[in-house]
Amino acid sequence: MSILFPAFAAVATVALTPLARTLALRRGRVSDPREDRWHRRPTPAVGGAPLFIGFGGAVALAIAFGAHPAGWMDPPARAVLPLAPHMAILLAATGMFLLGLVDDQVQVRPVTKLVGQIAAAALLITSGIGVWLTGVYVVDVAISLLWFVGVTNALNLLDNMDGLAGGVGAIAAGFMGVTFGLEGQAELAVIAFSLMGALIGFLVHNYPPARVFMGDSGSLFLGVTLAGMALAPAPGLSRGLV
Repeated sequence: MSILFPAFAAVATVALTPLARTLALRRGRVSDPREDRWHRRPTPAVGGAPLFIGFGGAVALAIAFGAHPAGWMDPPARAVLPLAPHMAILLAATGMFLLGLVDDQVQVRPVTKLVGQIAAAALLITSGIGVWLTGVYVVDVAISLLWFVGVTNALNLLDNMDGLAGGVGAIAAGFMGVTFGLEGQAELAVIAFSLMGALIGFLVHNYPPARVFMGDSGSLFLGVTLAGMALAPAPGLSRGLV
């Protein structure tokens, strides 16, 4: 796996984040100090946009350079929608980014955000990505739904302390990338390493004392991407949740 793609993601995110921060400061789009945010000065929560652009640019670069064998990943056996796992994850991630971007601007109602998260989870599940544990489809779907919504919101809650969500996400994505690479799942490895690179670039500006936070556009996108990759079908035996 070439280091070109995570390196591109990191450099792009490092370069774009100050621009997003400057625009947010000019428009007064900042998070004021609060006890649950662990910061002492108004801080823009707009890091999700450069994070997503850096990630998406790296994935697009990988596709352009033919870094994975086209059509290698077929839809899983349980898929209702004819989507390969990497495509389903990218679509769900994009949807969560857009939902979070709107929320960062106009404060979407919690119920509306939950509906969006369930829709992203439904896309992943119907694409064959889920916890297929009990053999009872309805039960497995319920467990899978809980996993996707739970992990997405967990990463959203972690974006309250300098470097926390980005650090946890970068470590998780890096280990997943290694796992996918060893298993020969090139498309998923590209996604994982590109995400890791973008998060490392974001941490340059989010490391204590943070000059920018992810915002919902970043944390929701990060959460659903990690949750989807963790349950992506593996060749042979399941890689498991641990």
